[in-house]
Amino acid sequence: MAELDENWLIAFEAALWLHFYLDRQGAGICDEVALRYADLPPREAAFAYADDYEIQRVDVDWLTVPGVCRFRR
Repeated sequence: MAELDENWLIAFEAALWLHFYLDRQGAGICDEVALRYADLPPREAAFAYADDYEIQRVDVDWLTVPGVCRFRR
């Protein structure tokens, strides 16, 4: 099995945390799974992983997304 670059892993996990509030352990990402995304830059890999497993971003302001129900007074 190929080895993962430690710096890439750190950046990948940072992107997971920033955009999805997940770490590798919490997301269940072992080295074998991470290798599937290792050809991408870390941020893109985090988004690709989230897209593959239908994980929603947490850094989105949902009140500004069109079509989202808004509270009215």
